[in-house]
Amino acid sequence: MQTGNSGTLNLYDVSGLAHFELYRALGLAGKPDALAVSQSSLRGAITSQVDAAIAQSGSDAFGFGTNWRFGDTTSVGAGMAVMASEARYLTHSGTYNKYSQQWLGNILGVNSWGSSFLVGDGSTFPNCIQHQVANLAGALDGTSGGTPILWGAASEGPSDSATAGVLSGMKRCPKDGIDTFAIFNGVNGTDAHTHQAVYKDNEQSYSTTEPAIDLTSTSFLLFSWRLARQPSFWTSLTVSPTPRYISRSANSVTKLTAVVGTTGPAAPRGKVRFYLGSTTGTLLGEANLSAVSFSASSAALNVAASRLANGGNDILVYFAGDAGDGPSTSLPASVTVRK
Repeated sequence: MQTGNSGTLNLYDVSGLAHFELYRALGLAGKPDALAVSQSSLRGAITSQVDAAIAQSGSDAFGFGTNWRFGDTTSVGAGMAVMASEARYLTHSGTYNKYSQQWLGNILGVNSWGSSFLVGDGSTFPNCIQHQVANLAGALDGTSGGTPILWGAASEGPSDSATAGVLSGMKRCPKDGIDTFAIFNGVNGTDAHTHQAVYKDNEQSYSTTEPAIDLTSTSFLLFSWRLARQPSFWTSLTVSPTPRYISRSANSVTKLTAVVGTTGPAAPRGKVRFYLGSTTGTLLGEANLSAVSFSASSAALNVAASRLANGGNDILVYFAGDAGDGPSTSLPASVTVRK
């Protein structure tokens, strides 16, 4: 499957997320044939992008998977680390996990400037971000006045140049105007203008210190991956009554059978709960799941007509999830009680 570029997840291109979730959705659907994409092609699309980043890291002194000059460095670095985690999940290769950790380290301080590019992270981080509230009300040296405004925000990070320009009322930061990071701006070759990567912690330099919600979003996803190690598997849930019509006069019984499927490597475990009407309605009972295949489990509950109303009764099932599988709720199934 051709993605059209080798770039990894970033604020302009979220295909790295879409391909991963589609991969899981195809597994949940039973890996259907005759589609335009397959799990194999999606896995190849993800790993080829990560492999390109790994190749790039071999030419960087700190092993970063993209050129520091290209901009949006913090967001791109977090996106690379997320996709490396996806690749590890899909291939079970520890190599991808290694690079996920490495690229996380790059945006947290393992770089030429020795600085984290997340506000408040570590001992050296952006203090002079180009943000109106942070500039007017924040702690501009990282310590005085308490916690910096916009704690956890991702800044642009290194780029090909720093910008300048003052607005009325803007607080100068740093106060002495000294660019303490200038000495670390690397030059790869003889032409500094063409090859130089620049990081400047100054409120005027939006190209290196501007924070943004979209820049920060990939870092939330990255830390979630690193903490959880893998996402919860998707589950699907169905309920089937047998028979669908029962008699009140005979107090006959319907057997409710719930089936929970998963995209994970093992059948779901635990219990399911059967409800009348909705998950806030009457609890009819619960039953333990038993594996019926490598990716599905079932549970059954017998319900007598005396517990239901005359006419149609909508019954649904809820699975709270287990250590690896996420929760799910079935669509309702109808059981009709006749007099």
